[in-house]
This record gives sequence, C-alpha cells and structure tokens, in this order.
Amino acid sequence: MEPITFSITNYGQNPQQLFNFSYSLEDVEGNVMPPFDGLYTGIVGFDSTVMTTFDVQEDLIAPGEYNFKIWTELTDDQDPTNDTFEILITHQPVISTYPYEWDFEVWKGGWLVDEERSSNSSMAFGRPNNPTITSAASGAAAWTTNLIGDYNADETTVLISPCFDFSSMTNDPYMSFALNFEGEACCDFAIAEISINAGRNWTKIGDGENGINWYNNNEANRWDGNGQGDGWSRVQNRLFGAAGRDSVRLRYIFESDPSNQASGIAIDDIHIYEPYLIDAAVAVIDHQSRIECGLATDSVIVAIENTGQNELTSFLIPLQI
Repeated sequence: MEPITFSITNYGQNPQQLFNFSYSLEDVEGNVMPPFDGLYTGIVGFDSTVMTTFDVQEDLIAPGEYNFKIWTELTDDQDPTNDTFEILITHQPVISTYPYEWDFEVWKGGWLVDEERSSNSSMAFGRPNNPTITSAASGAAAWTTNLIGDYNADETTVLISPCFDFSSMTNDPYMSFALNFEGEACCDFAIAEISINAGRNWTKIGDGENGINWYNNNEANRWDGNGQGDGWSRVQNRLFGAAGRDSVRLRYIFESDPSNQASGIAIDDIHIYEPYLIDAAVAVIDHQSRIECGLATDSVIVAIENTGQNELTSFLIPLQI
C-alpha cells in the first residue's frame, strides 16, 4: 500500500484554507471522505507551495501502469485549468522466469523512456506508421521513434528495461529482438547497453564481429544507415557477465544530429533465454567474388556461431537459391 503525497500551490493573490482535494486512479475516484480526509485545514499563502498526504492509500503491488489524477476543489477558483494534476506511475516488474518473451501487445512490460537521460525524445509506444516503419514486427504495438513521422533533430533517447534477475543462471543468457532501423549513416545511430549493477554502470553489448545480425557498422560498433537492411531483422547477442546477477538492466540508446532525419529505430519481440544445449546459428552470409559485375559462378561463405552449451562437431548446412 502506497501513500499519495502531493504539493498544492497558490497562484492567486489571497491566502486559502479549508478546501477539499481528491484523486482518481484509472478514472475511478479514490475513497476520500472529508472532513476526515481530503480537507486542507492549513493556510496556503500567496505564491506558496505546501505538501500534504491522503490518509487513504492505494495498492500498487502488481507490475503495471497506474494513471493518477489529483485535484483541488477550491470554491470560487477563477482558473480551473490548473486545478488537476495527472501523472502516470509505472511499477516495473523484476523478471526472474525464463525464457522471457515480450511482444508489447498486453502492455509496455515495464520498458520505458528514461526521461532523465533523454532529451528531445520522439520515442513512443504504439502502432508504428511512419514513412519507413509501417508496422510492428508482430501484432500491433512496438517502441518506435515517432510513430507517424521522422525522429527529431538533436535527439537522445534512452529506452530502458525492467530489472532482470539472472541469479539462478550459470551460463550467460542470450538476448534477441526484432529491429527496424533507418537513419543518417554518418551521424545518427543506435546502440544497446547492459548494466549488471541495477543501472549504476553501463557497458556496450557486443560489436559487429559477434552476435547474429548485430551492429552493421563494425568500426563504430553501432547501428546506422539502414541498420541490418530494409524492414525488420532478428538480431541476437550474448549478455556477457549477466549470469548469477540479480539486478541486470538493459537499454537502447538512439542519437541524432541537427540535420537529415529519417524513421529511426523500432524495437519489438524481445526474447531472453539461457543457452540451449545444442544450438547452431547462421551469423553471416556472404559471397567470395569481389568483381563488381559478378562471376558466372561464385562461392557462398557462411559463418556459423555456436550459441549452445555443447560443442558442435558435424552437421549439414543446406543451401536454397
């Protein structure tokens, strides 16, 4: 049960006292009963702010989003437009059951924009329909920089996860997710980071030389340009150092410069799991010829990454054209 504490400011010229205040949660009015609760008996002077707390409390134990509205009921208030304050409170879950799969269809799942570390952010949760990212990877909803247009100039967006408890794992888990990216190749980019101490310190996850479809810019270790190609791609990397830790957080960072905006980044269908016993993944597909016009015959080069716990010896690699 959580207490609800808020501030009241007097923007009028006269001191005020003996007025009611109340609140609602998800548009259902709270059980406030003046004069025992919801009646301010002190004095709020001109241009002064006071703090007060409801006697009644609210149950916020379940992870989710809670939309509060709090208002004053001052008789003869001449400006009712500033009487109500609205705030969305997110109770982020602690994830401890794996595999973790989240497609953002039920709710945001505790993923949110870190407002303190973001500036001029266009990141929003909902149905994507901007010029390039026209849909979610699955279902209807995803996190996207500007659902209906281009991202902002001089934008910094930090999308942060809820806490993950990997204390029961002995092997570092893998994270995969659906990525859609389009940005200015020179100057706008995105990266993924991990913290193993509840967000106090952060390190970049992987580089272009490891993982599946990870950073397309191997020199700067980031996604830029068209990311991993047009449309949605499945990307994957290992969360090194996460096994045995009980307060791990993940985040995606997107940054843009002042010129040339595009559709930006979209995130969907996050999957985190302990390595399977046997698991072989195709990490890179390329061809051998470097002649611009190509050759009549060419060789296909395939890089295989062992993402399982056991050693791989011999297996088939089929090819379909």
